Amino acid sequence: MKKYSGIDLHSNNCVVAVIDEADQVLYRKRLPNEISVIVAALGVYRGELHSVVVESTYNWYWLLAGRWADGGGLRGAVGEHGGDQAIRGAQAQR
Repeated sequence: MKKYSGIDLHSNNCVVAVIDEADQVLYRKRLPNEISVIVAALGVYRGELHSVVVESTYNWYWLLAGRWADGGGLRGAVGEHGGDQAIRGAQAQR
């Protein structure tokens, strides 16, 4: 079953959530803005994640530039002043 993650990014912390295709929340936690912590939290779902959506106003660049466990950057949608549009776009990719 595909899983989707959303990251609500703030200046010094973020809320990371993972849902399944039935919109059941599998994980939701406030984390510090540290790439290693975020990667570890999502690592449990890494092989099953279909997409990751980031909602942020201005401070998301470090997250996209961060190195992830597979050696690549984060692939997903980023909503700048428009998180709803990014989330709808990710849902349309289901």
